[in-house]
Amino acid sequence: MRSLPLSAAMAALAGTAGAQPAAPATDSLIVPISNDTGTLDAFRRLQERIGTLGQITIRQDDPEATVALKALIDVNTAGPGASGKLIPTAQAEKSSAELMSRIVGERPESASALSFFRDRLKRDNLPALASSGGWAAAATGEFYVSSVAPMTPTVNGGAGLVAERAKASGVNMSWAQIQLLPDPDRLEKAASRAARFRGFSEQYRQTLASLATFMSQPNNAAAKLEAVDQARNTYAKFVENWDFYETDPDARALAVRALDGISRQSELKSVYGVKSSFQPDSYRSIFLQSARIVIINDDKGMPICSGMAVTPEWILTAGHCFISQAWQAMSVRFSASGGNTLSVPLPIEDAWPNPPKGSLAADETDFAFIRVVPPQTVVDTFRKMEQDLAAAGNRTLCLRERPGVYEEPVLAIAQAGNDKLVYDHAYIWYPFQLYPSELKRVTAMTGIRLQRLSEAFYPGDKTGQVKFFDENLQGFKAAYARQVGSGNQQRSAYYAQPREASVVRPMFGFDTDTQHGNSGAPVFSRMDGCLLGVFGGGRPDGVVITEASWREHEFATPVTVIIDAMGLAANAVSPAALDDVSLKRRALVAALTAATSP
Repeated sequence: MRSLPLSAAMAALAGTAGAQPAAPATDSLIVPISNDTGTLDAFRRLQERIGTLGQITIRQDDPEATVALKALIDVNTAGPGASGKLIPTAQAEKSSAELMSRIVGERPESASALSFFRDRLKRDNLPALASSGGWAAAATGEFYVSSVAPMTPTVNGGAGLVAERAKASGVNMSWAQIQLLPDPDRLEKAASRAARFRGFSEQYRQTLASLATFMSQPNNAAAKLEAVDQARNTYAKFVENWDFYETDPDARALAVRALDGISRQSELKSVYGVKSSFQPDSYRSIFLQSARIVIINDDKGMPICSGMAVTPEWILTAGHCFISQAWQAMSVRFSASGGNTLSVPLPIEDAWPNPPKGSLAADETDFAFIRVVPPQTVVDTFRKMEQDLAAAGNRTLCLRERPGVYEEPVLAIAQAGNDKLVYDHAYIWYPFQLYPSELKRVTAMTGIRLQRLSEAFYPGDKTGQVKFFDENLQGFKAAYARQVGSGNQQRSAYYAQPREASVVRPMFGFDTDTQHGNSGAPVFSRMDGCLLGVFGGGRPDGVVITEASWREHEFATPVTVIIDAMGLAANAVSPAALDDVSLKRRALVAALTAATSP
């Protein structure tokens, strides 16, 4: 059986006022969608009034008849001349009832919340139809109804009818989604064993109750907001007692299953979702900024890294691109047109700092500025890009001192061989710096991901799951052990050791699908378009994993670290020096200073 929103059915089923409802097309059948319950008595009286004539006229100000009618059609949105067919709701409930009937056969350890929703949504007096009927609305507000016969649905069928009506009202929920929610009785039983689990258990039950209310009142905006708020509170309860879940594997596994179930409910995506929609103009800005992206060739002329031109002369890239390479023997290729048409290889004239930071295993950070002499075509393309950005109201270049925050959307623009690619819809999961409250939240969210992965990697092996979880969480804590700032400005900073280094380096972690040759690419914020970092590395090509986690993610050197390091390097350049290298380096410092944003 197919169902359409009532507004769509109205257009397809226009009838003549006062006439017998025309037979609608088979693909225009609608299910009753109102959440007004009415009573079976009202339906019986309505049926008696229809009698043997097969059709009666009902005015909207007829209270008794309208109560029954509103349970079948949405009187408020049925426009003049609209008509439709009332289908037997026994058809609507059949598939739902069959699914619900499987509840009793579920094993206790895998029992879902279906029974909870069934009991919440069942209605002993839910108006339903046992036979077909038709209706038509006149401009006077009169309704012509025929062949209405009430029925009392089964327990499972009653819940199925509520779900069908919610779906027809545009609610994006299904039994398949709800089946992913664990039975709240399981959580309550766990709470009897561990008192600190009780708050989460009670909050989870409130969330399910609010979801059930929303399903039974699909047009109630307040009910939707309440469900979202309760779901958000469930996450907050988990974070609040994270120290308990960290040390109790059973409680953690059950809580994570509950949170995963919540995250699979489409109507709650504002709670668990991340920002994924952006202004159209932002895509033009991304295209324009892509003119800055260059290829770094090794001493054999092979592309090994990407980079970003800060000015037509100075390029920011990753320092580890110069491991076992003399920068004097390497070259750079621009996209002269801003696309994939490449310039001739340009020799590197200068590297600052020298040697590049990250080219030695003991270097404590990873970045490099290299200078070339660009051809006029590159200079022209660069200037046009800046003019177009300014004309669109964008800053031509922004280096943000403030580190990226948790769940901030980012993107990288990089060269992959001779192709230029944008790696979009990425998010920061492991920021460079975190205040104590932020660290607690990120730790708890990391715990959720590690719990998922432990179950995926070690199915049925509780010992293996716990070992995997503990080892990876300890690695996470070690990475955030360094403290910066003091007093109420004290923060934990993310330092970890890349494969090519012998020391830990500052970084932030994000998720995307980069590949070999992307090192040195700029990582921009999707929120303000500012540069946040320089891509340093991540998961090896070919790693197959469902989500970024503490074990597997991409990382970048924070631009705030680069700005601080260049401030120190600039102090070593004498303001009185007039040689070409000093003049060019001072010009770079000026460009960086002008582009830096708090």
